[in-house]
Parts: sequence; C-alpha cells; structure tokens
Amino acid sequence: MFSASALPFVLATVILATTRPFALVIVLAALPEISALTQPIGSVQLAPHVYLTRNLLAAGEAALVREQVLRAEAYPCPLQEQKWPHKRCAKVPVPAVLIRRLSSALPRLDLSSLTTIAASVDLASDTGDHSMRHHHHFDVYPERERGVAGPDATVVIYLSQAPAEHPAALTAPTVFPRAGVTVVPQVGAMLAWSNVLDSGAPNPAAEHGVGPYAGASLPPRVAFHIPIGVGPSAVNGSAASQAPSSAHAHAEHVGCGGPPLAWRRYWLAVRNWTLLAQRLRRHVEETLMRKFRAVGRLVGMLLTQHARACERVYAPGSIGYENAAAEFTAALGQATREAAHDSGSSYEGCSSSPAGTATFTLASSGVAAAAAAA
Repeated sequence: MFSASALPFVLATVILATTRPFALVIVLAALPEISALTQPIGSVQLAPHVYLTRNLLAAGEAALVREQVLRAEAYPCPLQEQKWPHKRCAKVPVPAVLIRRLSSALPRLDLSSLTTIAASVDLASDTGDHSMRHHHHFDVYPERERGVAGPDATVVIYLSQAPAEHPAALTAPTVFPRAGVTVVPQVGAMLAWSNVLDSGAPNPAAEHGVGPYAGASLPPRVAFHIPIGVGPSAVNGSAASQAPSSAHAHAEHVGCGGPPLAWRRYWLAVRNWTLLAQRLRRHVEETLMRKFRAVGRLVGMLLTQHARACERVYAPGSIGYENAAAEFTAALGQATREAAHDSGSSYEGCSSSPAGTATFTLASSGVAAAAAAA
C-alpha cells in the first residue's frame, strides 16, 4: 500500500515504464522521500527499521515527566476499554525537555503539531497472570475513523521500569516476533520503528505486541506514544497544506489493530487455545516441576541422613558395632555346633576310618578357634 502523496508518482512511473522507459529515470528522481523514519541520532539498530535510543531522557527528567502523567486526568484507552479496564490513558502538555531531545534525535521530524502527547499508565497484574498485554498487531489510529491507514512510524518513550531482578519476560516487554527482537522497558529509553517500507508498502516486521506485566509491588508502567505520519499533517482526517515528503508527529494515541473482521472469530479461537496451551505449559513447568524438584531434594536429604546414621551407628566402639559383633559371634557358635553335630553323625554311620576321626577333630578345632578369636 502506497501513501496518498506518493500515488500519483507511482502511477506516472507505471505509465512511463510501459511507454517511454528512458523517461523513467526522470520520474524516479522526482519521487518524494516517503520514508517515515530515519535512524535516530545516537540510537542502535535492533533490526531493519527498528531502533533503540538509550537515555533519551535522564532518570531525573523521566521521573518528573512520569509524575506529571500520573497526576493528569486519565480515561479508558481507546480500543482497549474492555480488554484492559485497569489500564488508563492521558494526554499531557509536551515537556520542553522532551521537545529538545526529540529535535536532536530526529531532526527531520516535524514536531509543530505535538502540543500535547499521549501517555498510557498500566498497572501490574497478579503474579499468576502471564497473559500478554497486547496481542501481536499493527498500529492504528484509534481516535480516527475505522479504515483509515495507521501511522507510518511509531515512537515509544519509556518512563518507568521494573526492578532489575524481576524476570524480563514479565516486565511488559515490547516484542517483535518476525524481527526476533524483545525490548525490556528502561527509564528514559526511546523505541522507534517504521510501520511501512521505503516503497510505501506495509512493513511485515513491524508486527509487535506487549508481553505480560505481572508481579508484586511493581510500579505502574508509564510510557509516551507518538504516531508519525508521512505527507500532509492530518488530525482526525483533516489535512493541512504541508510538504508531502515531511514526517509529522501527531498528538494522538496509538491503538492495536486486530485481524480482518471475517477472520476475527477464528483468530480469537486460535488465540484462546494458544493461551490455554501456554497456561498448561506453565503449570507443568512451574507447578509440577517445582513439586517434583521438592520431592527429589527431600529424598536426597533422607538418603544422606540415612547414610550418616548408619556410619555413626556401626562405627567401631558404637552400640551398633557391639550388637553386630555379638550377633556374629552367636551365629558363628550356632554354626559350629551344627557342623559338629552333622560331622559326628556322619562318622558313626558312614566312616570307620581313624583318618576320618582325625580330620573331623582338626576341623572342629579350627572352627572352635575361629569362634574364640571372634
């Protein structure tokens, strides 16, 4: 899908390519720059068209701005009223320090329409709630009519973060599944990505979601959202006379675009089954495996204690050693008497040789000597 400002140039390119190929070079030179987002100064590229700027705001500056957002009058977030009723949104005047930092990081971005800025405040869920805060989606303008094209680029500025020891997967990270990128919110950081390619076509890698935000004593997740549009500056669909190639920051919220209506029922069914599978997997990995590991540790401790008890009981000089020696002596004496009785019966009934008597006597004497030594 091409932006409206680039459509005439695209049509002219197609016509000239079929009629006058040599004139195509002139048309391509006249094409406007429709890239919604250039790499911010001082940022790192996490993936194509995905950039992260650390410390756009200092910790103290972010804290002051965060308090301003928390004091502002809040309302249900557009297109999210039913899904997350405990998530609130607000609009606050743009801090001067933020305008300066954005102008330095994105010098080609027109900030004239950014008199206020959209913010969201999200409260943490219970520890056991690991559902995603936002399913994987492409951004839309929730304050405009349905069917209007979404922002060409999106900027998110994090104003809060979870403690460093908190699991990263439960810090409401921004996840780009197709790009293989996961960004954990950090105070003062700016995440920016382009929703369209340089050709004007949708950027498949811009599909993203927000992971779980769960745990005890977590601070509210506070963030600024800035949608960026290429072409005439538009607010709620009204266009002003601006240069068609400029990128504008809008004072609007960014919403979650779902699948087409015809697919929504099937998509919701697949999503519900996916959530069920995730819960079962967590139950097996966390609950059952935790119990299995606890039983294993208990068995190991019992076996160790049993081995140590045996060593102490049967050590030389201990009561177990003495009892074992007494039982061994008694058993040996019993065996000696039985052997003597069996040998005597054999001599009287089966043997008349004096040598047999001598052999029995020596054997009996050896057994008796062994018993005495024990």
